[in-house]
Amino acid sequence: METESEPSAIPQSINDLSKPNNESEILPQETTISSTLKIAGILLLLVGVLIIVHWVYITATPDFIDTLMSTGVYDNMNITKADLEAVFNFCGILAAGLSIFTMIGGIVALQRRLFWFAVVGGILGIFAIAPLFFFLPNILSLLGVILVIRCRREFQ
Repeated sequence: METESEPSAIPQSINDLSKPNNESEILPQETTISSTLKIAGILLLLVGVLIIVHWVYITATPDFIDTLMSTGVYDNMNITKADLEAVFNFCGILAAGLSIFTMIGGIVALQRRLFWFAVVGGILGIFAIAPLFFFLPNILSLLGVILVIRCRREFQ
């Protein structure tokens, strides 16, 4: 005979048939992001920020171009200050665009979505030049791409 404390193995109603015995069967298993992929995503975000800061500093500091012109490197090249400003502005806009894709790549890496976009964003960060930081963002971007590729199985 059954006691009151023991649940019945036979369902009492049709509603009992629709309920699973184990709640975890219907809930999706939530996996955590590995620390390697977190580091890769943060590196790509950091690279994007560093490159934008670099080019904003160069374009917002008029003394920077004056200092370059006063070094005498451009004396034999027929380059005026306006030409140099135009080149730096173009490079800054191009690098900022590339770094935006790098930051988006870092975000999708942290979300574990769009593996290919995270890789392409990291590769674009390699080509966004930041000479004032001794090309550190470019090296960090390369490291971020390598880490993302190593964690490719974690992406959905």
